[in-house]
Amino acid sequence: MNWPLLFGLTVAIVSAVIIRLRVEPRRARLANWLFIYPGALVLFLYAWFGSKWFEVLGAVVAAAVIVGGWWIAYGSYLPTPNSDSISVWGQEAKKPTQVAAEAQAEVERLKKEKDELERELERLKKEKVEKKE
Repeated sequence: MNWPLLFGLTVAIVSAVIIRLRVEPRRARLANWLFIYPGALVLFLYAWFGSKWFEVLGAVVAAAVIVGGWWIAYGSYLPTPNSDSISVWGQEAKKPTQVAAEAQAEVERLKKEKDELERELERLKKEKVEKKE
């Protein structure tokens, strides 16, 4: 028996099964047709043409034990996957209209502050001129 091959196939099968178990239920059929069925076909053809039945069957059994243990210990307690829990990079960023509105509000605030400071400066200048006289 080829142990590195058994290990590699086991990792591949475990990865595929865990990915399939964590796919959103509405997309399960798509995941099966694009990922699981072709993978199973490639695995079957590899075993058939490479005469690697013992390694493939050993990897399937090992993967079943590993995934079963994972499912009992951790996987069954996970919430059902859904689109709401998906976070896309940049999704939390503000929309351009919101950024523009905030920028416009900041400009208005700065204009008011500038006007107040100009009034204060004029008042101080008048006081200075009055003191000199």
